[in-house]
Amino acid sequence: MHNIYKSLLNFSSEGIVIHDNGVVLEANLVFAKLLGYSSIDDILNKQLFDIHLSPEYRKKITDYLLLKKTIYEIEITTLNGNIIPIEIKSEIINYHGKSPRIALIKDITDTKKTEKRLLENEKQKTVEKTTSIGSKVGLHKHNQLTKEFALSKEKLKTFGFPKDYSPKN
Repeated sequence: MHNIYKSLLNFSSEGIVIHDNGVVLEANLVFAKLLGYSSIDDILNKQLFDIHLSPEYRKKITDYLLLKKTIYEIEITTLNGNIIPIEIKSEIINYHGKSPRIALIKDITDTKKTEKRLLENEKQKTVEKTTSIGSKVGLHKHNQLTKEFALSKEKLKTFGFPKDYSPKN
């Protein structure tokens, strides 16, 4: 049975770690490499939370566990200092008479980049739509953040304002 377990551990394309309060009991090479290590032996029996998790994320994990949340996203810091967003799926297991956690770790860097691009595209579409609508009514300048806008001199005249009109702040 131990060989089947090891094969499954190493067959996964996601990082897998079995830990007891952050001390690595078992892991696969995918997990080790995600953190920047070249070998599983580099992380076995080591406390990795203090090295790869900021105090903020250690607290978040504690909060998630208290809420019995089993899937969550955090960021880890690799050996070379890169910050990587990850998704964690974890639960308590029975392991050699103890109750450590097994966690599946997925690097979600590409997903986060795609989400960011989609959000930026939506913002750009909103700006283009606002500009298009604005040009029909003579909107000359519009600041999305401050919600300030200015009308062109021609449109001020259209709305009945004198050419020398200047709004007071």
